[in-house]
Amino acid sequence: MPGLEAPVQIDVWGLVSDYRVPNICQVRNRLVNLRQHSIVLRGRTGLMKNQKHSWMKAGGPLLVLGSVLICAGILMRGDFRVMNIPLSIPIAQHYVSGAFVTGWLLIIVGFIFNITGFLALYAFLVSRRARLINAIALVLTLSGIGLLLPAFGTFAFTLPIIGKSYLAGQTTLMGVVPAIISGPIATYLLLAGLVYMVGCAFFAASIWFSDLITRWVGVLFFLHAPFLLNPLYPAVEIIGGIVLLISSLLLVWAIYRLKIIVDR
Repeated sequence: MPGLEAPVQIDVWGLVSDYRVPNICQVRNRLVNLRQHSIVLRGRTGLMKNQKHSWMKAGGPLLVLGSVLICAGILMRGDFRVMNIPLSIPIAQHYVSGAFVTGWLLIIVGFIFNITGFLALYAFLVSRRARLINAIALVLTLSGIGLLLPAFGTFAFTLPIIGKSYLAGQTTLMGVVPAIISGPIATYLLLAGLVYMVGCAFFAASIWFSDLITRWVGVLFFLHAPFLLNPLYPAVEIIGGIVLLISSLLLVWAIYRLKIIVDR
């Protein structure tokens, strides 16, 4: 009819095909990009896990070696309660003996090695649950060791000098060592030991919440602290050192077992 335009023919199938094909291509390209991105992420994750395993591979043996040195140092140093007895010739001779000094030095070096071991344990557990607990554990444990080492150094280097002076005839030094042990340094050692024990408790909790290490290993690791820092009974100290050694071996063994999982 005049005045009316011809109807417009729309190629519906062409529009649908033109609409579908680009979307299919886009989906395919996105899938390829996601696959490549996932490969990159897996590579980075694997690198991070390998780095953590390398940390523990280096620090784990030092944790075991530090435990061995602490046990040997306790045995060589002798009874801690001797330092709370007024000086006599046998006690002074014990202070100037090589075993006494070497024992304290082994204990100091053992705790220094344990610092690296605790850092490695923290690096391994940092990606697990309870990251805050793990961080608190590291701070308190290292702080406790840092507070204990000066006191240990005082015993290692000061008491032999006092013993030599007493053997040289200065009998007025008879009550110096008990005064040192029962004075402010006793409170200082108590607070330092509590900081260390609380840090070990947090490390045990971090191991407990970890899904890769047996929980009772963390409990055993904590138990070494109250035994090791109990100078009233020599046997208890030795038991603490042995428990630390056993728990360190179990931790390293458990983490080395995860090498296949970590390398994937």
